[in-house]
Amino acid sequence: MRSKQEEINIILDAMNEIRERDINSIRKTLKNNGLLTQTREYLNVELHRLQKEMETLEEVKTRCGYIYECDK
Repeated sequence: MRSKQEEINIILDAMNEIRERDINSIRKTLKNNGLLTQTREYLNVELHRLQKEMETLEEVKTRCGYIYECDK
């Protein structure tokens, strides 16, 4: 008989396996349709935009000492 922790670990392993297969399937579909490079470029642009946004928020936080009241 398995412990609850063993059951949880089995479920988590299965979920990770499914997630990995989904990612590989998406990657394969994009590659087969010639969209993998475009998708990477788009994601890199979005990542750069988000990084700039975080830098701006950090500047505001440094200058003002907080961003939102709920941060205190």
